Amino acid sequence: MKNEMNNKTHDRLLLFLSTDFFLKYWQAVSGKSFSHVDQIIIQTAARHAVEAFVEGASVLWDIDFSAARERHSWVQFEKALSSVTAEGRQNLNELESQFCADKEELKSTTFLLGFLHRIATDSAFTQEVGLSIDDHNLVGACMAEVSSQVLDTFEIEEEWLRSSTLWDTKIRDMTPDVPRLVFLDFAEIYEQHSELPVFIENLSQLLSHFEKQEFLKRLAKAILNNIPEDSDISVPKALLEHSGC
Repeated sequence: MKNEMNNKTHDRLLLFLSTDFFLKYWQAVSGKSFSHVDQIIIQTAARHAVEAFVEGASVLWDIDFSAARERHSWVQFEKALSSVTAEGRQNLNELESQFCADKEELKSTTFLLGFLHRIATDSAFTQEVGLSIDDHNLVGACMAEVSSQVLDTFEIEEEWLRSSTLWDTKIRDMTPDVPRLVFLDFAEIYEQHSELPVFIENLSQLLSHFEKQEFLKRLAKAILNNIPEDSDISVPKALLEHSGC
């Protein structure tokens, strides 16, 4: 696993791994299939790590967020995985890589997907940001296909909030002001690694290579012109790579 750890992100990964509800979505984030035995070992280790770093605090925000504690929690978690298969460890590495990806890139991709949804549904907004009605129709067609090919995160959110296992209830109760916290981490990562690639693939089905590049250049320009001031949001690297910029 990585030496340079974003420790707070690893705390959030431990929360995700510990839940009952999201057990079935590990593959959606990592792209890898875990054996049930490996999942239970990892989940149990994650629960022990969460219980250790919570240390009786009633809310997550009251725990020790020192770098030393955070690093210790992750190291102890890894030590508890000795009986996980080699394939399971490799799959966990991939899940960790996706979950602990560049947060600025994740934020930028989330902004882009919201931007695309707005273009797909609002022709006036499309023209306001400097794109055409043809672009509005194109994005609408591509995003409709995206919706049919990816998980329904709105439904997943509702199901997470209704999950009634003792552990999942405990995790939500630790963040009473943000009961959706674990879901939000999952959705942000899942959308980057599913919705954007599917959108770009749909463009490839509808446009020539040159047309796709020209559209993505227009889209990148529209994003740059509409990013909020003093924001660390930028045009996602995945989009730039396909635009030829």
